[in-house]
Amino acid sequence: MTQTIGKVFCSYASANLDEVTHFDLALRRQGVPLWRDRTSLGKGALTVEEIAQAAKEAAGFTFYLTLEAAQSEWVRERERAVALENSRLDSSFGIVPIFRHDRKEVTKHMVSLGAIQTAPNGVSPYDLSPFNGYLMNDRAFVEKTEHAEFSAAANTVLRSLIRSKAKQTGAGSALKIGAITRSGQLVLNSPVDLLIDWTHDFPPAAPHFPNCNVSSNVLLNSLTAFSKAVSEEWVAHRGARFQIVPQCHLSLALGLGFTFRRNTGAELTVVEPQSGERWIGPRVPMQFTSDLWRVSHRSQNGNGVALNVGISRSVSMDVDASVEANALDIGHFLNFEPSTGCSLNAIPSGRVELAHQMAVGLVHAIGDFQASIGCRPLHLFFAGPAAFAVLLGQQLSNVGPVQCYEWNVADRRYVPTLLLQ
Repeated sequence: MTQTIGKVFCSYASANLDEVTHFDLALRRQGVPLWRDRTSLGKGALTVEEIAQAAKEAAGFTFYLTLEAAQSEWVRERERAVALENSRLDSSFGIVPIFRHDRKEVTKHMVSLGAIQTAPNGVSPYDLSPFNGYLMNDRAFVEKTEHAEFSAAANTVLRSLIRSKAKQTGAGSALKIGAITRSGQLVLNSPVDLLIDWTHDFPPAAPHFPNCNVSSNVLLNSLTAFSKAVSEEWVAHRGARFQIVPQCHLSLALGLGFTFRRNTGAELTVVEPQSGERWIGPRVPMQFTSDLWRVSHRSQNGNGVALNVGISRSVSMDVDASVEANALDIGHFLNFEPSTGCSLNAIPSGRVELAHQMAVGLVHAIGDFQASIGCRPLHLFFAGPAAFAVLLGQQLSNVGPVQCYEWNVADRRYVPTLLLQ
């Protein structure tokens, strides 16, 4: 088994499966490509061989350390030994212990059960506390606020992985980021460094989307933590160049672009996974021409502004129905369609800068419109490539909060998702 994406191996005791499932979810939401036996083993695979190979090929290790994990021979002996050997062979290899139970008690238990009775320099090989890890607050589990603990632990693993990637690459290298929701096979087959995986939040059998509270308070918070980790662990050492491969819902693509918005100084290369087309999103917005969009406007009684952006198809009629269905307070409809018309080929191939210029021109037009009517709540309805959504999100830093909507095929209307602010 050869992994296309270098994954962090998660070592834990099966007795802690319920908690580890929440930890797993937090890791995936924050961009850590994860290998865990319950989710990564193939049908009919020999468990011992699969685990051994995955541990050997791991890009890093995280241990969910409890008294139960200390009793597990797999955790205590086999997986610990592989992690330490990987670290010995490669100084950039990260090991992140997450202590769910008291660190000293867990270590004492591992030592008492350990097969190795002597250790060089008096340091027990079962003591993982010298590695940069996270000590979970037991009170959070009593008070039912453990979500924040799982997120903080996941961010510690993410930072370790980014530091490893930074050590393995030269200055000016681009950090490669994949983003998936439901079907992400094209991204999974790509050589990305980090993988934002929201497949749990968009399950195939469910036609609905996460509600606004989950989207903005959980998913967007995960993106914010991801962005801060990348800025502090990658940008400071390797520069602000990123390659993004989005095979995901448009709300995630918009949010990801907004994470690397232009005032962060990011330089983006966005890869459309179906065609392999590459578009650029430079640090300084490029000049655009006024003929890239057909723009129309109409008004009615109301306060907010509906931004209708239709690239692959026109969205204006669907937006009208969605505004009524969602009882939105909309006073202005600003409609954008490519000057060449709506189609799957509205952004022609071979012009790496065109999508960026279209995004810059669109946001420039929004700014001009705001200057004429004043700041109003903005509601964004979009149909087009996820790669373009990333570039559009990159430019949305100076227009105020933007409520994003996603097309719900089952209900045939747009539903609110992320609030970018």
